[in-house]
Amino acid sequence: MAYPRHREADVVLRDGSTVHVRPVKAEDAAAVRAFFERITLLTDRDAAEMVRSLATFPLLDGYRARPRPTLPPSRTCCCG
Repeated sequence: MAYPRHREADVVLRDGSTVHVRPVKAEDAAAVRAFFERITLLTDRDAAEMVRSLATFPLLDGYRARPRPTLPPSRTCCCG
């Protein structure tokens, strides 16, 4: 399978700096492994705090924030 060069992009961040984003390659394996070995695992307390903070965000309804369709009652049951 050929490398998907069309997936590469230079992305401008909010602070104005630019990063080059590309698909992962086989030769990236050691760097990716080293990155994951350096990050700190979440504790139960950290996870609970994250969930509490997310609870303050409004929920999006439906698929990709589109409103759910209004179906007639005859279409709401699929098994009977």
